[in-house]
Parts: sequence; structure tokens; C-alpha cells
Amino acid sequence: MQAHAHISPLLTLRDSGCVPYLDYLDRNLIKSGGLRRLIVEDGVSGVTTNPVIFANAIRSAAEYDSDIARLSAGGASHDDILLRLMVDDVRAAADELAPVYDKSAKQYGYVSLEVLPELAQDADGTVAMAIELFGRVGRPNILIKVPATRAGIEAVEVLISRGIGVNATTIFDVPTYEAVLNAYERGLSRAGHQPVPSVASFFVSRIDAVVDEASSDAWPTEHSASPQGPSSGQRRWRARGWFTSGTWSWGTAATGASGPGPANFPRVNGRRGGAAGVR
Repeated sequence: MQAHAHISPLLTLRDSGCVPYLDYLDRNLIKSGGLRRLIVEDGVSGVTTNPVIFANAIRSAAEYDSDIARLSAGGASHDDILLRLMVDDVRAAADELAPVYDKSAKQYGYVSLEVLPELAQDADGTVAMAIELFGRVGRPNILIKVPATRAGIEAVEVLISRGIGVNATTIFDVPTYEAVLNAYERGLSRAGHQPVPSVASFFVSRIDAVVDEASSDAWPTEHSASPQGPSSGQRRWRARGWFTSGTWSWGTAATGASGPGPANFPRVNGRRGGAAGVR
């Protein structure tokens, strides 16, 4: 009997219109060919990163030791070392994803690189760092992650006006989502650009975790699927209806099926030495 070829569940997910991104990155994943395998065999179509992910990877991976020693000897600060290593890895990941970016006509294949957390309340600092990161990576298929604080939303408008794509994060409700999309539209209007591919990351799992815990005592186990989970999902569908009523070149990221746009994806948690899993 002929054995059937294994088809990755993530490929099936992608074919249904829900594109997976990897929510993890380190140098070993790139150099070992692991990222390329996830792209080719599992349909992973992008990567998201943040300084905490990189800091943890750098502390635990020997691949960074020689670069850290060299940069330290040259007088680089802790933050500068972190940023240099982040930029190198993001650039390499962007190169791995370039075929996805090209094949999808720039709709997918992005790597998200985040500004430092201490800039969350500093609009000017966020803009300055985002411009620096975008220039240092030097690849078209990157997005700068900006938290959707009041200052971050101001920064989104400025960055879009300069043609720099963003991934607006930490969005938990529809009003914040609307504020981010309005900033995006104002940014386009200021510069008269063609739409700038960007993402609004509407957080689902964190809200559902709270709702699940709060509702677990009120419903019998056999009915737990009914009350749990819809809270953030309903918020997200309201947001989806809001932004699809206009003309947006904007994607929605969350842990489930998404609407149209350049980054219609759930996230995938990668672990070194293990399989990736949708969260």
C-alpha cells in the first residue's frame, strides 16, 4: 500500500486563508535551516520578534558569544549589542522570507522588529528608533512593531507618512484598533503615499485566558466550550467589520482567522529543538 505524504496542518491552515507567522527567532534557527524548513514545509509566511525574545536567545545560545565579545571589546553598550545582534538576525530572516514576499506581491513575507519597551510613552523616541532600525536592517520586507499606546499611535502616523510599515501591537479593544487605523489613514494623507503594508495586532489569547478563568466556575465542564473564548473573538469581529467597511491596506493579526490585508495570520510559537505550535 502506498503511503500518503504528510501534509503539515499549517499548510492546510494557510490554504484556508489563515496565514501562520512564527513568533520566535534566534540565530540557530536561521543557520540550522530550521526557519527555511518552516517556510517551505509548513507554510510559515512571516516572523515576529521582540527585544525580550532576543535577550533570552542571546543569553542561552553560544552562537552569539564571539560577536558579544567583539562588540564589548569595542566599547558597545548592552543595548547597542542587543540591537546590533537583533538587526543581523532580522536581516537574515528577511532574506529567507524574500521569496514569500516576492511571490505574494509584497502581501506576506515580513519580519517584525520592535522598538525598545522603554519608548512606549515616547512618540519622538519611537519614531527615531523605528527609522534607525528600518535603515539598519536595509530590507523592504520588515515591519517595525510599535505598541498602541497614545504615544505609539502618534508614532504610527509619522512612520506611515514616511513610508515605513508598522506592526501596531498590544491592541485589546475596538476603540484602540480604530485609533490605530485612523493614525494609519492620517499618515497616508500627510504624504500622499500609496498604501503602506502594515499590521494591527489585535490580541486575542490574553483576553480569552482571563475570560476562561472567570467563567470556569460558572459553567459545567461539558459546556465550557460555549461560554469561553467568545469575548475577544467578538471584539475582533467588530473590529474586522469596522476596517473592512473602508479602503485599507492593513492586515489584522490574531490567534484565529483574520480579514483581508497584507498580514492575515495567526501566530506560531517556535521553540528551539521542538515543533512549532499555533497559539
